[in-house]
Amino acid sequence: MTKDEILRETLLFLQENPETSIDSIHSNIKNILAKQEKYGTVTTGNQFMRTTQFVDLTNEVALNINVVIWDLIAERVLTPGVDRSNLKFPWVHVSDKEKLKQKIRSS
Repeated sequence: MTKDEILRETLLFLQENPETSIDSIHSNIKNILAKQEKYGTVTTGNQFMRTTQFVDLTNEVALNINVVIWDLIAERVLTPGVDRSNLKFPWVHVSDKEKLKQKIRSS
């Protein structure tokens, strides 16, 4: 999954989940990759022989998820915290919904 694809999927996730956590953003990407059989338990083969293995995120994908999150924080689309009881990381919220919409349109 490319950084641009991660960005697009993260933006769509944030549109539906404006108050979330960094772990939830990571989980969303993992779920997308699992549906594509690029993450998690993957079974390959034919009717005569099947192989099941666990496929983990590549370092590149894992780090690109973090890069996307930090880019959105630097651009003030995301801000730490979701309420007065959870003001710090790993909690984040969409702080500028207009910027989010613009980024979705341009991605």
